[in-house]
Amino acid sequence: MIKPQWLRNYRVIILFLLASLMTFVISACNTQSSKVSIQSNDLSQTECRTIEHAMGETCIPIVPQRLATLSEFTLHHALVLGVNPIGNADHGWRDAVPGYLIDRKSEIEKIEDLGTDKQPDLEKILELKPDLIMGPLWNREVYPLLSQIAPTVMDRLESTGNDGWREHFSFVAEALGKEEAAQQAWDSYYQRIEELKLALGNQYNDQTVSIMTVAYDFENNASSKDSFIGSIFDDIGLQLTESQNVNKRGGWLPFSTENIVDFFDGDILFATIIDDADRRKFEELQSGPFWNKLKAVQKGNVYVVDSLTWQGGNLLAANAVIDDLYEYLVNEDRRT
Repeated sequence: MIKPQWLRNYRVIILFLLASLMTFVISACNTQSSKVSIQSNDLSQTECRTIEHAMGETCIPIVPQRLATLSEFTLHHALVLGVNPIGNADHGWRDAVPGYLIDRKSEIEKIEDLGTDKQPDLEKILELKPDLIMGPLWNREVYPLLSQIAPTVMDRLESTGNDGWREHFSFVAEALGKEEAAQQAWDSYYQRIEELKLALGNQYNDQTVSIMTVAYDFENNASSKDSFIGSIFDDIGLQLTESQNVNKRGGWLPFSTENIVDFFDGDILFATIIDDADRRKFEELQSGPFWNKLKAVQKGNVYVVDSLTWQGGNLLAANAVIDDLYEYLVNEDRRT
């Protein structure tokens, strides 16, 4: 029988109250024990470092060994840095492993499920005994309880991570003490960007690109300039259409079937989907009265790609996007 979340939270609070009471009784009865406890706390302070975050300042382990993450964006940034969290709370969107992580599926499946990123399982987190808990600001309501389980830091990221992925990556790297690894990852990314720009040459200088996200379970969206994929295109020098070349909180621009021609008038169109249900919805758009009016359709420049990759919000996904761009924009014989 599944326990209500309030009951789990209540049990966590009771456990901490009992632990605090035991500590108080022992220290009150034994002065020597009190001195040992103080010495231990002082030693702990010398073995941690203070980091500023959205909820204040927290002293965290110099080298965290048992990381718990509270969003898939945080999880994937940790993976980029070579750190496998012991547990993660995610949004559960489709429960699919992105294609770019298939070769790491077995190790990812070993990461404990900590509930959803909106309502993490506090009891499970307590059982895992993490030495650092990390996530975005949307977990702020449970921060007081999380911070009693282990040092907890929260990034100021409040949207999906689609538009704030670079800043969140820097935050994760700082908290994990992995700034050098982060710089190496960036160096590798920018090297690949330069190689792709060289391979593309100037053949797309006078062309624009549209990016459409089709999903059967929520409204259709276009990617804005400050989205994950929009920022990659900006690095490469690929120009978004005028309607998409704007900044929008969250990185999303909703569109309707009626304004599809105005929204997606680029010379090239990338449509992102996840599964067969999305594909069916995409096929409905294709059979609509406006589809054949699109410039990219008339030119035969429509490419279907994976949403989980093109919205990945991390450097592993970014490298997979670069692979796709090689396939569709450079290797003409492989175009579909």
